Amino acid sequence: MKKKKEQKVTYSTISRSWGESYANLRPRINKTLIHAMLDPAKPLATHYGGIRGLAALGVETIELYVLPNIAGIMAALQSDINSDDS
Repeated sequence: MKKKKEQKVTYSTISRSWGESYANLRPRINKTLIHAMLDPAKPLATHYGGIRGLAALGVETIELYVLPNIAGIMAALQSDINSDDS
């Protein structure tokens, strides 16, 4: 869990430090985190890391990327829960 927190801080720091200099940096970070959050083949910890990373980038990022995908996120979580029950 500590590693995920460190990665979240790293994404946030990189985005804030270099985002102005490299116009495509923040969208690329967002894309990576969104893929981690939504990929059904990824483990639950990866989904969590994607959400935490996006959260570190601010409220606007959550509103743009997490909230519109909440149904897919919940479906993936439910699938993980159901597979653990089997």
